[in-house]
Amino acid sequence: MMLRNLSSSIKLHLACQRLLLFIVYFFSSSVLAGGAFQSSKNGCRIWNPDVQPNESVDFEGNCEKGYAQGVGIAKWFIGDRLTEVWEGNFSEGWLSGVAVISSKEGQYVGQYSQGEKNGQGRWFGADGNQYEGLIS
Repeated sequence: MMLRNLSSSIKLHLACQRLLLFIVYFFSSSVLAGGAFQSSKNGCRIWNPDVQPNESVDFEGNCEKGYAQGVGIAKWFIGDRLTEVWEGNFSEGWLSGVAVISSKEGQYVGQYSQGEKNGQGRWFGADGNQYEGLIS
C-alpha cells in the first residue's frame, strides 16, 4: 500500500512539473512571438516582430513622442554583431510604406504596413534566388 501511495505521489509530482513547464514555455514564447516595441540607444521605440535574446537597435532618424517617425535607418544587433538593417519609413514606431531590409540571408524590398510585409515585394537571396510578387 505504501509503495502505491508513493508511486501516485511521484506521478502527481511529475504531472505538476510538466504542467508548470508547459505554462512557462507557452507564455514566454507567445510574448516573444507577438513582437514588442524596443527602445533604441537614443530612446526611440521601434516595433520588432521577432524579438531575440540580447538584441538591441540603433536608430538614425526622427523620433516623435518616443517613437520612430518618418524616414530612418534601424540597425539591429545581437550582442555586438549586426544582424539586420532596416531602411524606410516609420510611423509611430512601425515600419510603414516602402522599406529595404538587409541581412546576411539577402535583401527584401517592398511594402510594409504596421511592421509586417504587405503588398508588392521583391526578395534577393544571398544564394542568388529571387522572388517577386504579392506578400501579405
